[in-house]
This record gives sequence, C-alpha cells and structure tokens, in this order.
Amino acid sequence: MQTDVLEHPAVKAWSKLQPDRIEPEGIEMLDKRKRAWLRFRPEWLKSEIMESLQERKVVYRLKGVGPEGSVVIAKQCEQGAGITERAIYKEILFCLPVPTPRYYGFVEEPDGAFCWLFLEDAGTEWCSPDISEHRALAAHWLGLMHTSAAHVASKARLPDRGPDHYLRHLQLARDRIQRTKLNLAALRPDDVTVLESIVSRFDVLEGCWSKVERFCDSMPKTLIHGDFQGKNMRIRHDQSGIALLPFDWEMSGWGAPAADLRQQVDLAIYWSVVRQFWPHLEVWDIQRMANLGRVFWELGTISWKSWPLECEHLGYETFKATVLTLKSCEGRLADAMRATIPED
Repeated sequence: MQTDVLEHPAVKAWSKLQPDRIEPEGIEMLDKRKRAWLRFRPEWLKSEIMESLQERKVVYRLKGVGPEGSVVIAKQCEQGAGITERAIYKEILFCLPVPTPRYYGFVEEPDGAFCWLFLEDAGTEWCSPDISEHRALAAHWLGLMHTSAAHVASKARLPDRGPDHYLRHLQLARDRIQRTKLNLAALRPDDVTVLESIVSRFDVLEGCWSKVERFCDSMPKTLIHGDFQGKNMRIRHDQSGIALLPFDWEMSGWGAPAADLRQQVDLAIYWSVVRQFWPHLEVWDIQRMANLGRVFWELGTISWKSWPLECEHLGYETFKATVLTLKSCEGRLADAMRATIPED
C-alpha cells in the first residue's frame, strides 16, 4: 500500500466507515475553495453570514473504493452544513420518488469544525438551462421533490429558508454598505452613487416586506435546495433513460419553493407536476414564486459579494470590482422586484 495515499485526509476519513476497500486507484480534486482564513476570521463575520459562505469545502473523487469498484465523492465541509446535508440524504431524499446520489456516510473531523460526506459520483455532464430537455428534467424532478418532501421534511430539523432568512441577508448587506460609506474616506462619487442606490433599493424592499411574507404564507412549505443551478446538478444516461442528480444541499432548508424556481426550470412543466398535489396553485402563482426566487437569490448574492467591503486594507481595484458586481446584482434585483411585488 502507498503510505502517502493512505495518509490523505479524505482516505483516512473514508477508512473510518470500514468499507471493503480503502486504498483508491487515484485521487482527483474536484473543488477546492480556500477555507484557511475561516480559522482566523475577524469578529465582523457573523454566524448568519457563515450560513451562505461557499469558500469552505474541498471535494475529491476517490477512484475504485465504492461498490463494485465505483467512484466515491468525498466532500469536506463545515460541521453545521455537513450535518444538514447528512439529514437530507439520510432522512429525506431516500424516501422520495426522485433519483439522487447514493449516500455512503458521514465522518466528523477531530477538531469538530469540519466533517466529511461520502456520496456516489453523479458524473460529469452538467445540467444546462440552454438545453430544453435539461430544463424539463429539472422541472419534473423539482416538482416531484417539492411535493413529496412536504410531509417527510416537516419532521426534520431544517434551517429556516422563509422570508425572514432573506430579510436578514438584506439587513446584513445594508449595514455593511453603510459602514463602508462612513469608514472609507477615499470613496469616489460614482462609488457612492452605486452604494446609495443599493441602500435605497433595500429600504424600498424592506418597506413592502409584509407583501413578501403574505405571499410566502399563502404558498406550500417544503424542502428547498436553495442553490438549484447547473453546477450542482448532473445528467446521467443509463439503461433506464436519462435522469437528473442534484447534490450540494448546503443552502437547503424549509420554506416556500420560490428560491428553487428562479432559473433552470421549465415552469409550465413544474406546474403540471405540482398542480396534482397542490390544486389551489395557478400558473401565475408559480411565475410569481419564480420572480420572488430571483429577489431572494440577489439578496443572498449581495450579502455574500459585499463582505470584502469589511476588509480594512482592501485595495481600490478590489473595492471597485466589488462595487461593480454589486451594481449588476442591484439591476437584477430591481427587475425581479418589479415583477414580484405589485404596487398598491
């Protein structure tokens, strides 16, 4: 046996599950996102923000260690996110009439801050919103998942993904932007204009947030993925046909289905599936949920993309790039707001 391979952290964690085979034929890194800074994070990085951070995982493909010599995906992630994903794979998804990657196990790291999830390899073909067959698959899978998980997932302890979750994103991002305006004397007029426009947009949205809450209250509640997009889904072809395999449930939780409908999904097909279980929903309810999902997504994106503004020694080039990113997000947020929230 190759000692260096057996000392690899993913292999050492896999060995704790006592599989038939431990030593892989090869190890391939699929996704590495810097996480070292998390151990030295400044005080401003609140726990609420940590829920949405994506820079905390390392993903490996362990070749030949799974059943019948198959590939196993080893995903290292923060403890809280890992526990949520484990619950979804182990307690919810296996009960539902939808295809999903097989769950092999969960291992905590000794420091208690991180953990490992082991899953079946979903393959390499991404789900593309530009391919009509893929959009139809996504819509059908999502409709079945949302309707069948509504009762199963209600028994699990899932993070809240209702309107309060996204309102927190709004408030955190707004507070951060306002502190930036006060603390950075070198702000240029065009930068100030962008930041003030975002704050103003947030104020308007928060002022009519009760409409968002009423609409969400009128919609069914279920398990939502929270990051339902091409990079988190694979297409599989086998003897039985074509199937969609979503993964990466770090952003998942309990709430109205809006956040999952913002893109990638053929809404007409989704409605044709869910109307059998939720007959009170009309097609315009589905469209409005999709529009609201765009609002939620942009709030989360602005919250995440704005955190560099808190860095004390942020160079102007990085600051400017951040401001331009936020400006693009605000434009999309404005479009989504107009489509979602009717004027009185």
